[in-house]
Amino acid sequence: MTNIVRQRRAEKAQIDNAEGNLNLKRLVQSSMAKPKRADYLSSIAVRDAVTNELTVHSSPTSVSRFLVKRFYNWMGGGRSFWYDSTDLDADTEAGRQLRRDIAHHGAAAVDFSTSNIPQKFAPVLDALKIINVETG
Repeated sequence: MTNIVRQRRAEKAQIDNAEGNLNLKRLVQSSMAKPKRADYLSSIAVRDAVTNELTVHSSPTSVSRFLVKRFYNWMGGGRSFWYDSTDLDADTEAGRQLRRDIAHHGAAAVDFSTSNIPQKFAPVLDALKIINVETG
């Protein structure tokens, strides 16, 4: 009986919000709430993406590892960005010089054919240009 209650509480915590994203606030509140007469924090249900099997974790270590992993992914961990493979991201003198040139001249400082930066990001590079308040 207790395991069924834990599983239902954990399933309820993982209901997606209106946009289809995981409701992290509800997940944290439900996971961190300590049930009556219990020595653990709470339970959390984890659905396996491959087998679609639901497992309930009740140990504090297992719950905390799941939450930390979710927060890491939610905060952008492991993502790649358009500038990762370009000189913009390089920690070299050429990369530093390119960033300085963009700060002073915007997209005009970039040779899109050799820099591996897509042309569609020219407005972004122009927005990074330093604005002189006196001259406009």
